[in-house]
Amino acid sequence: GAGPAGLRGLGGADELAGAAPGGLGGADEPVGAGPRGADEPAGAGPAGADESAGAGARGADEPAGAGPGVPGEAGLSQEEPLVSSIGSELLNAPSLDALGILNYGLHAQAPLDALARGTNNLGLTCYGNRLLRSLAFISRIHAWAQQHAAACADGAGCCLCLLHSDLTSLCNSSNASFDPQVMLHRRLWAPDFVAIAPQCPREAFSRLIDKCRAIDEQVLQSLCLDYNRSSLFTLPGWDIFGALVKRRTECTSCGRLCVRHDYEDFMSVAIPSGREVTVYRALADEQEPEALRVDDRCVRCKHTACMTREMTVVRWPRVLVVQFKRWSVGAMGRRFTKNNQPVAFDTHLVINLKPYKLRSVIVHQGQGWVSGHYVAYVSHGLEWYLTDDSACPIEVPWDVVQKQV
Repeated sequence: GAGPAGLRGLGGADELAGAAPGGLGGADEPVGAGPRGADEPAGAGPAGADESAGAGARGADEPAGAGPGVPGEAGLSQEEPLVSSIGSELLNAPSLDALGILNYGLHAQAPLDALARGTNNLGLTCYGNRLLRSLAFISRIHAWAQQHAAACADGAGCCLCLLHSDLTSLCNSSNASFDPQVMLHRRLWAPDFVAIAPQCPREAFSRLIDKCRAIDEQVLQSLCLDYNRSSLFTLPGWDIFGALVKRRTECTSCGRLCVRHDYEDFMSVAIPSGREVTVYRALADEQEPEALRVDDRCVRCKHTACMTREMTVVRWPRVLVVQFKRWSVGAMGRRFTKNNQPVAFDTHLVINLKPYKLRSVIVHQGQGWVSGHYVAYVSHGLEWYLTDDSACPIEVPWDVVQKQV
């Protein structure tokens, strides 16, 4: 681990660790916040429930046990091993390089100027417009979409081709706002987002990138090559955003241990209590051991209030997306309340000697988890700009960004 808060990780030279409040950022790919921005309400959108503060106490590797269960040795499940490992094959080296096989050359370049035009709101689509603006400042995303579109014949039916069209439009010198094709055709990547309803930019980010990744995976599968599971994470979407995470869950009653490895394309972190909260501290606290909810039941001994879990980032991504969990369930679970605790941040962050530069932050304005509006602050050169739907981006001083985000 490095630093006073002890952030852990084994990132290689090109696995630049780091994050910013809204996280699309890396040193060789200097991008910062966005889809899962510092103020991205985790409770918004269809997948919001598991993003709210306090959620996640029961992980996929520790499903709640069924049945009453008798405490003590007599109640031990004979079907559950004392030690289990899930996803350990991800630690193996890839058997092939999907980037090379698919002829992608994703090299970091200076971010393009995506500030000339606004994006029209098509009916509560501010979440998607801010996402596109943030993605537009990631040069590897431009290269991915452009190189795919050059070889794809699907055109309007392909999410990656639509993304390339929108990124190109954002960099067009015309001052006229436009209708984003990704949002016009969002049925292709998020059918349940078609209805006019507020959604979460981080959820939109994952759904869109997952669909784009699936396009490349289908091409790779069509080549009928033999490859291991780790090879899938050399596809462009994972190569850019993928972090290898280890979760260690242990029962203090019977000693059952489960170690699970997963690739994830974002980090959702809780806001620590205290007066001075920083991005670095929040990321460090996320990797501290935690006691799971009192109603989480061990699948082996059936006891409750005995589960602990610890998360470690084994390999940090090139571009780190961070979402702060600002929403918690209110009284009697009937509504969500927003945590407006400020989180201090700067334009640079170093984790495990790997530098990141903040490129953009998506901010939720308002106090309602099913209402409000999204704006984005993006960095270009030494200046920061406020972007909001059809209006052209407006330059704002850095101290204003720090106060408003």
